[in-house]
Amino acid sequence: MLKALMNEGDYRVLHALGHGQEVSRTEAVRASGEAHSVLTDLAKRKAKWFDAAGKRFRLSEKGRAALAYETRERTPKLGEADHLDALEGRVRLRPQVQRELDQVHAALPSVIRRARLLFERGEAQRGIAFLGDDDLTALAVAILLEAAESERRLRVFDVDREIVHFYGEVAHVDAVHHDLRAPLESRYWGAFGAVHSDPPYASEGFALFANRAAELLKPDGHYYVHYGYSRRSRERGLAKQAILVERGWLLEAIHPDFSEYEGAESIGSRSALIVAAITPRTRAIEIGEEDDLYTRRTP
Repeated sequence: MLKALMNEGDYRVLHALGHGQEVSRTEAVRASGEAHSVLTDLAKRKAKWFDAAGKRFRLSEKGRAALAYETRERTPKLGEADHLDALEGRVRLRPQVQRELDQVHAALPSVIRRARLLFERGEAQRGIAFLGDDDLTALAVAILLEAAESERRLRVFDVDREIVHFYGEVAHVDAVHHDLRAPLESRYWGAFGAVHSDPPYASEGFALFANRAAELLKPDGHYYVHYGYSRRSRERGLAKQAILVERGWLLEAIHPDFSEYEGAESIGSRSALIVAAITPRTRAIEIGEEDDLYTRRTP
């Protein structure tokens, strides 16, 4: 049975203590960027990971082993060039874009960048759901899982049957045909550590995808969502951020110009990436069936 990876806070604490010296609580907080309460909770849950206790912290042999395992599992086994070569070799039979679904393919180097971020943050190993995936980000992550000889599987939900068919032959990926206007099966609720999406441009579509992400995530999960806007229409980017904030998401990181596209000139062929954390206040606001989810037409 594969060992589950630890959450980001625990990893940051161990990584901060990886030099082997005994440090004070204050020094551990400053080095890790985590609160006192995170250190206290970790020391209680994983007492065997520490030689020192109370106001002093030092990793034990078991703690160093846990850190080494976690770091190894988060490190891609393929270099970026080899990763890109492997992806290029598999996308030749990808479906053509469907403009009515707001599909525009991300450039492959951007897809690689997405996959490696997810892998290095431990999301791939904890389980990711992809809401729509014409960019084949799940495939790029699956290539890293194959290289790591991992048994972890990814889940893709897509309204495009051709995407689902394409993924039918891809290891580590289970693709399901699903229109996100319909509720997801309850067996998927709260089942994933991360959700990734490059949703429709229309605000209604963006909001609907955020709703479904909230249903899928575990209580400590993250939503990785891409959104584009031009320099001359920054209010559109603000509107996307507002959708998440008003629904109780915490925007932990925003990466401008994270992805490049083979098209989408109206937004400068770029999109930003938001890493949003689910919180106890995150809620879904249902979208009316009559609302257009796409900029062209409802499918």
